[in-house]
Amino acid sequence: MNLGQRIRQLRMRKKLSMEQLADELNKKYHSEDTSKPFGKGKISKWEAGKVDPSVSAIAKVAAYFDVSLDYLLGIEEKNTRYPVVEIPILSKVNKNDEMYEPENIIGYYYIPNNLKISHQKLIYLQVENSGDKELLLINLDDKAKDGETGLFLVNESENGIIRKVQDFGEQIMLSVENSNNIKPQLYDKENVENMGKVVSSISFSDDLDFNN
Repeated sequence: MNLGQRIRQLRMRKKLSMEQLADELNKKYHSEDTSKPFGKGKISKWEAGKVDPSVSAIAKVAAYFDVSLDYLLGIEEKNTRYPVVEIPILSKVNKNDEMYEPENIIGYYYIPNNLKISHQKLIYLQVENSGDKELLLINLDDKAKDGETGLFLVNESENGIIRKVQDFGEQIMLSVENSNNIKPQLYDKENVENMGKVVSSISFSDDLDFNN
């Protein structure tokens, strides 16, 4: 069973029309700008397999029907509900008080609620590496240590940078892994803010939609 068929099956179990399901989702997940991200036409296209829901929409539909993501996607035939945590995806990172400005948030991604880091302060940062697009999961409650990759603000620069760190006591060296174009730079520790540690990365294509 594919995603569209599963959505239809779950909708029929609740005896909801497409319009009623859209209304239910809009009530439960209303947007701040009062727009209605879910509609009968969109659900119809999902069920027919003409359009794939965004990552955010998939997670919301799974939560509404109280099913696991694997079950909704048709990967598993048995529903084992695993709650998920919504993580904002940022296009750039600057000072903490400006990080979550609406113009910086380009969507959301999700991780299982049962991970050790699930309840810590997490963000995803969208980056490009040698032409490949990635989402980097960054734990802002855990600073990058010697030999690890992290997110840094240098000399109160406007945006954070992703670098591997080497600790030399009063100074640190920041470098880009697998890059011959950007040379390692040595900084006094007092001029660098260690914002968080890169936990994992996800590669994605241009057609992946993170919005509603």
